Amino acid sequence: MLFRSMPSFRSALEMRNIRVQPFMVELMGMKEISATGAVRFDISARGATQAAIMRNLNGKGDIQFTQGTITGVDLGAVARLLQSVLTAQVLTGAVGDNAKTEFGELGGSFTIQDGVLHTRDVRLTNPTVEMTGRGDVDFNSQQLEFHLEPRAKKGIPGLQLVDIGVPFYVKGPWNKPSFGPDAGGLAKGIVNKLGDDAKLPADLLKNPGQTLRSLFGGSR
Repeated sequence: MLFRSMPSFRSALEMRNIRVQPFMVELMGMKEISATGAVRFDISARGATQAAIMRNLNGKGDIQFTQGTITGVDLGAVARLLQSVLTAQVLTGAVGDNAKTEFGELGGSFTIQDGVLHTRDVRLTNPTVEMTGRGDVDFNSQQLEFHLEPRAKKGIPGLQLVDIGVPFYVKGPWNKPSFGPDAGGLAKGIVNKLGDDAKLPADLLKNPGQTLRSLFGGSR
């Protein structure tokens, strides 16, 4: 009886001063990020089909992109809107074909296990906001989920606790994700800001939108 071994590969690569958009199109079919960047990875996989290779993809690496844009969403506008009204239902102008996020730096390290990329140190900066976060990208289903914590570099008139920011999530298909406030992340940020003795209202868990609006002094 003839047995065929399972095809496998391993690749270690470090590239600098690359054009990010063609690289991301080739890697993930994603054309929304344009920048100059550096990429380092060490990955391995095995499988007889592309789907099998994605399921068995493992490794680690990091990326550092500079002076670029993310089209389809203005993450700074998302952060400002969620901070002002704490709802994901008024993102007009912040999400769409004409929206974009300009950044000076975007990067982080990652690991890949069984076709899912995990990162815990994403960082994006531009002149108005700085964001840190964590997230996962599933190459098999082409889904992602990130939790980002913005910190405004410029004050937002009429709002309090602006230095905490309103954490928000980005999740769904990577070519059309959804956005919304992360109430749990904000509650944790307020506790960290106010100290161990901070007492948050019980309504925060029952009705986070209304409670957080009151914390920020809003009435809408």
